[in-house]
Amino acid sequence: MATTAICPASAIFLNVIRGIEMTRTTDEFLVLRVGAEGGDMTVRARWQGESLQFIAQLRDSTPLMLDEEDSGGLAIRHDYTVDTLELALARLDRWPWHQLYPLSVHPTFAHEVLAAVKARFDADGYGHRDRLSDWQSICVGAGNHLQE
Repeated sequence: MATTAICPASAIFLNVIRGIEMTRTTDEFLVLRVGAEGGDMTVRARWQGESLQFIAQLRDSTPLMLDEEDSGGLAIRHDYTVDTLELALARLDRWPWHQLYPLSVHPTFAHEVLAAVKARFDADGYGHRDRLSDWQSICVGAGNHLQE
């Protein structure tokens, strides 16, 4: 495997990041998935030339579960395309994503995601702080090279 200087995962220009080879067999891959009742939030990444774009998505099917007169019966979806993981996570900040249940974190981005989660819990000072241990487990499990 080729070696290179470590660069932030959100500013990728090479196929090797933190010693993990990124295969480019697909144009888009999952970075983060958070479960919520009635939907989920995801951050996906896709290659644009030699760099990545990040897509933050919210999918909420709750309106489909309500009476038509209450909701109109349409699912809600928000998509935001940005140039960095930090900006993608900031787009999700409209909702308390860090307090929800983490389902998946790509190993390459586990360190950045965990740092973002911790920063949000520190800023909150309240909420489902017990959820932090779920994030630590999934991020450490995803990125075996991480230290808690």
